[in-house]
Amino acid sequence: MFLHRLFIAGVVFFWLLMTGTLVQLWINPASSEILTVPVVHVFRQMFQHEQASNLAVFQGTKRIGTMTLQPRQFDSNQVCMIDFSGNVLVALPFMQEQPYSWRGTAEMSRAFGLRRLNVCIDALGPKINTEIEIDVLRNLAVCSVQQNGQEAVKTEITLDRKGAEEALESLGIDPAILTQVALSAKSAAQSNAPPFLTARRSETLIQGERVQTYRVTVQQSNSPMVEADISQLGQILGIRTIFGFTFSQDE
Repeated sequence: MFLHRLFIAGVVFFWLLMTGTLVQLWINPASSEILTVPVVHVFRQMFQHEQASNLAVFQGTKRIGTMTLQPRQFDSNQVCMIDFSGNVLVALPFMQEQPYSWRGTAEMSRAFGLRRLNVCIDALGPKINTEIEIDVLRNLAVCSVQQNGQEAVKTEITLDRKGAEEALESLGIDPAILTQVALSAKSAAQSNAPPFLTARRSETLIQGERVQTYRVTVQQSNSPMVEADISQLGQILGIRTIFGFTFSQDE
């Protein structure tokens, strides 16, 4: 009899526990550790389904541009790619808003480590075209700048301290500042925990309807810096940052 009552008590306790958990998930699904998923799983979904993400860029409530991301699946060499493009209005101190546009491709390994990055940036105020190619395997970056249709100036920079110092010298900046920046970064890293990525199952409202999503968060010292809602097919539905910039689906 005692075992029978213990069994019934166990069943009731389990039922109450599960009911409470389900209620908590329904009220606030993003708060439960049960819904945590590996970040790499979310990235794989993006490349598996190859869903394009078309986003509008806002600074506060003002729309300042657009951004498009198109992931592509692994090829025979176990390489995946993201094609990206966009445009934005940038306001700098003592200058009027200047329009910029960009396009490029990021090539990554199966472990999502960057292998190669190609970016072309067009500034339409003073017409300047900048092309940057970063080859991680060769430890080399190539930058080409063309202004007002004149002959392009090309510079090769190694991806190390020496290359960074040469780049600063070419811009007329004292390379000693690199040491100061490194010391400041080291001090900040020691006083603050490094940023880390988390992902969990969540949901968001789109046109008044609840949509199941993955919420990927970049956190530092338990404070979210960037939050992205990604659909179960790998499409980015929205991004929020602590810097005042947000990205939402472009209607």
